[in-house]
Amino acid sequence: MRSAVFASVAAFALVGCASTTTTRAVQSHRTAPAHKVLFPLNNELRDAVDLEWIGGASQHSYLFAEPNGKVLRQTIEKALEKSGLQAGTPIRARYGLRVLVSEAKGPHAGVGSQARLTATYTIVERATGQEVFRQTVQTEGTSIFLGLNENDLKLAWDISAPLTAKVAVDGVLARIVERNEDTFNTGLSASEWSDFWESYRATAIVSILLGPSVAGLNFVNPNNYFPWASDGAAKATARREENIDALNDFQAVPEARNARKRSAQANYFASATNASGFLLALAKDQGVAPVPIFPCEGSPKTEALKTIAMMQGIGFTTDSCMIRRSRFSGGQ
Repeated sequence: MRSAVFASVAAFALVGCASTTTTRAVQSHRTAPAHKVLFPLNNELRDAVDLEWIGGASQHSYLFAEPNGKVLRQTIEKALEKSGLQAGTPIRARYGLRVLVSEAKGPHAGVGSQARLTATYTIVERATGQEVFRQTVQTEGTSIFLGLNENDLKLAWDISAPLTAKVAVDGVLARIVERNEDTFNTGLSASEWSDFWESYRATAIVSILLGPSVAGLNFVNPNNYFPWASDGAAKATARREENIDALNDFQAVPEARNARKRSAQANYFASATNASGFLLALAKDQGVAPVPIFPCEGSPKTEALKTIAMMQGIGFTTDSCMIRRSRFSGGQ
């Protein structure tokens, strides 16, 4: 009995200790973007690029999840649209973008949460086939493995605490009845009471260990360590991430315990940062400066930077001015 209690307490303590690092990590918000790439109206590529094909990557994920062409295509097309490059009609699509993936690795089995993507972006003039831009981009994407944390402790507690309390109360009542056999007249012999207490001790041990056992089994579930491929998980992650308003909404750091979800997150971020790397390289090649992003209502220093930018003819963008500062500062 004592060993069971000790084992349960030790398990709870382990969860409590392990939760510190994990809990701190997943409470963080993602860093907001400092700039965006927007090609000006007078740029030759503005409203003139269409994504022709993506090669070197499977259109679906097989066995273990890895960055796939279908999600990458969706991500690149969104990047072209936001940067002003995406041609609005086939007539305007004077340039074609071709992407050749040379490396697409998803998270490995275990607690690995890192994906890697290497792709070469080539822009050609569709009428002549002449190459006007080529750049290879290598990026990584990560997602935090959600280790043991306070939620596991709560699950264990919620299961074991009420059961253990009931068993304890039943034990007290049974002891009272045993010591007052003449009053209650149960008819149980000493050996039968001994058998009862033997069963009671087993029940008490089960009630103590049941919660930690369930929490432990949830943690060691093989699905937490083998990133089985899932087009559904990949597409769901892409849809969710691409609908995020990164300028105005706080977003949690990507984390998951389930390996399928974790790999989908890491693969998406590898793809998204790869597309961003392409846009930055193209902007540099075209002499297009990234557009800085400032707070709509900032500190005096920030306001001074905005004034300097306007005086120098540098365009910038801001978060939503409809969101009052009091939302974050309590009205001060």
